[in-house]
Amino acid sequence: MITLKTKRVWRVIDASKVKSDEDCELPAGEYEMERIANPRGHSDAPWFVLKGTKKGRAEMAWRQHIRPDDQPPSDFDVEIIEDGAPLAPDNG
Repeated sequence: MITLKTKRVWRVIDASKVKSDEDCELPAGEYEMERIANPRGHSDAPWFVLKGTKKGRAEMAWRQHIRPDDQPPSDFDVEIIEDGAPLAPDNG
C-alpha cells in the first residue's frame, strides 16, 4: 500500500481524460495511491495516482517534494509511505 500525505493543494493530471494534460486539484490530506505505468507511454517513469483512478503525477515528481532531513519544513513537503516505510527523496 502507498500513502501520500500533503500539506497544500496540488495540481494533478487526470490521465483518464481525452486531453491528458487536463489537471484537477488534490486538496491537502492523506490519500491511498497506487503505482501505474506511465499513461503517456514513458516506460521508465511510473506514476503515483489516487487508487482506482488515473489522477496523479509521475512518481519522481512527487518524490522531489519529500523533504531531506537537513532541510527546513515547507508547505510543499509531501510524505510517501510504501508498505509501512517512508520513501526517500528523488534528488535527481
